[in-house]
Amino acid sequence: MSMQELRERLSAINKDANGNALGGIRTPQVDVPVATFTGQQAGAIICQLFGSTTPFDAAKLASLYPTHKAFTSAYSKALKRAVKAGWVLKPDAKLIKKWAVDSSVGS
Repeated sequence: MSMQELRERLSAINKDANGNALGGIRTPQVDVPVATFTGQQAGAIICQLFGSTTPFDAAKLASLYPTHKAFTSAYSKALKRAVKAGWVLKPDAKLIKKWAVDSSVGS
């Protein structure tokens, strides 16, 4: 195995079925996704820093969250885990939860 192959293997990011990274900081946006988020993007350094977001289509969202309640329930549980782990502050959690409740996901 070449050094380049070894570097690529060691820096590989394991992903879930939705294309989002496994492990690391877990937020509701990653644990109950409505898109695939990556930190990988070609182009200028600023693009590489921000990564990319690819929203799921309506069929994928419907398969993941058949009802709005299914989405908000899963999102609330993920949010509670993130607050407990210290990844999300309580004041921010209120705003994040409001976004989920006001969203049309699962509607």
